[in-house]
Amino acid sequence: MGDPVASPPPALGLSRPRQIGGKFVTRKPDAGLELRFFIAEQGPVQIVSLVGYLVRDNEPVLERCVKEVIGRNAAWVILNFRDVAPEVDRKLFRSLVQAQKMLREKPKMVRICGLHPDLANQLMDQGVVRREELFGNVAEVLASLKDA
Repeated sequence: MGDPVASPPPALGLSRPRQIGGKFVTRKPDAGLELRFFIAEQGPVQIVSLVGYLVRDNEPVLERCVKEVIGRNAAWVILNFRDVAPEVDRKLFRSLVQAQKMLREKPKMVRICGLHPDLANQLMDQGVVRREELFGNVAEVLASLKDA
């Protein structure tokens, strides 16, 4: 009968399926599971928008992002996950925790927004994100900073 954990067969013309967060993702070989980041800065606030997939192969992109953010002089860092796929490679949890720790040591105040609800719950359950730092969107974070 085979393995108890069966993986779906590869789709025609696509690469081998890859398991991410309990779900299988099949990608075109040339498309990749890319992660990009964009940084917008105004005064003491940086908004870091992440776009793509949080998979182990993208750990160097996350590290580059953190180094670039640390090198700037903003007191507040907003990590916007609005355009990140809800499936996350659990092997990347440690890197996400380290990234936040490095930002706080600078010291920078960290706020996180735009997480898919399933991903937010998973990250909170695993202690990767702090509930008090989690917001729905960038506008909510900016409004909360006025009170800080």
